[in-house]
Amino acid sequence: MIENLKGELWKQYRDTDYYFSSYGRVKRKYRNNVRLLKPYKISCRKSSDRWVIKVYGKETSVTRSVYELFIGVIPDGYTIVHRNMVQKAKKCQQLKCPLMDEWTNKIQYMYMME
Repeated sequence: MIENLKGELWKQYRDTDYYFSSYGRVKRKYRNNVRLLKPYKISCRKSSDRWVIKVYGKETSVTRSVYELFIGVIPDGYTIVHRNMVQKAKKCQQLKCPLMDEWTNKIQYMYMME
């Protein structure tokens, strides 16, 4: 039995046995039990990692899934970022959806300032 954290909500992912929480946790329901799954990290670019989980053999971004389930659809040309810049923090309250061009310009400016 998986204990819920205070204020945690679970939503089913696309009519599958997988459930994502508003805190970014993932569980899978089997016939006899429920297991909490552990996302793993994939490095995409310099200082850019993605936390993914395999859903029926296909890698699915935990951050994107949490945003889509709890906040809404991600429009074309937009990306998902963490408000506090901590990749491990996947709570739905810590995610925002800026335009890809705006976010790219902001990141480039931040690297120029280092």
